[in-house]
Amino acid sequence: MKIRINEELYLSGYKAGDKDALVRHLNDNEIRRNLLMVPSPYFEEDAEVWIRQVAGMPLNSQFLIRKGDGEAIGGIGFVFPAQEVMRHQADVGYWLAKGWRGKGFMKQVLLRFCEHGFEYFKLIRISAHIFSTNIHSEQLLLSCGFRQEGYLEKFYMKNGKLIDAKLFSKLKTLSQ
Repeated sequence: MKIRINEELYLSGYKAGDKDALVRHLNDNEIRRNLLMVPSPYFEEDAEVWIRQVAGMPLNSQFLIRKGDGEAIGGIGFVFPAQEVMRHQADVGYWLAKGWRGKGFMKQVLLRFCEHGFEYFKLIRISAHIFSTNIHSEQLLLSCGFRQEGYLEKFYMKNGKLIDAKLFSKLKTLSQ
């Protein structure tokens, strides 16, 4: 599946040839600082494992953000709860390569990806858990119509340190 974002960007699935871009971008300290489960440093083997894991996830739930020439410059995906009674919701996670941040591209991507979730997966609720220190992500979520639902103290453990989180959500509207 290919999802057009604008004239410059689109979303599509992962493939083996994306390893180099993943290694290059996911070794960026700013990205690693704000993602929970990205190994540091990030090696080619880590990219291979991730690409294999994505293949086993629900179809059309994990995408790379690509430039028109196909180069991967970011990622976005849904994680679904294991319980059937909660399948109307998903958590969203994302990252964007240096040089593409601060230009409004991630807002376009997140808005379109939420539409995809509401339409394709028939979601009613999309959540995002972010580190409490991730101000850029907080601003992005608010600008995309998410609202903060909570502050979660000592919610994550990363590199042996407890980290507070903020919970945001966006609900499907009647017009969607």
